[in-house]
Amino acid sequence: MQPRLVLWVAWINGLVLILGSAFLIGVCLHCMIAPPSPAAMFGGMFAFPFFAAFCALQYLATLRRRSRAALNAAMVLFGTAGLSLFALLTHASQIVFGGSPPDLPAALTMALLLAAGVYLFFGARLNVRWARKLEEQGR
Repeated sequence: MQPRLVLWVAWINGLVLILGSAFLIGVCLHCMIAPPSPAAMFGGMFAFPFFAAFCALQYLATLRRRSRAALNAAMVLFGTAGLSLFALLTHASQIVFGGSPPDLPAALTMALLLAAGVYLFFGARLNVRWARKLEEQGR
């Protein structure tokens, strides 16, 4: 890929990840405040710092052009992609060894986990390339 195209695609990817993380922060805040369920409240409390930190990292990497933040965000994305693919494998093994055929919600869940894992993996690779380009520029 051409360097100019890599920078453009990385910038767009960073903005998508920033806005997605900001949306998930809002979801976590809603889970902590609105529902009467303690499980939703604790789930929101557990996930809120993770999304807030990732949003800050991606902001620093994309808009402030910090190479170290782009590399740290890539490591978070690699880890999240691995967790997504692990969830896909465990879900598939439960279907295979459970003996029941997959129903529509299970198939949709598996498709979403696969799509999320692939997107996060390629987003992480793009962040690594972005970090290298920023290091070449001396930032």
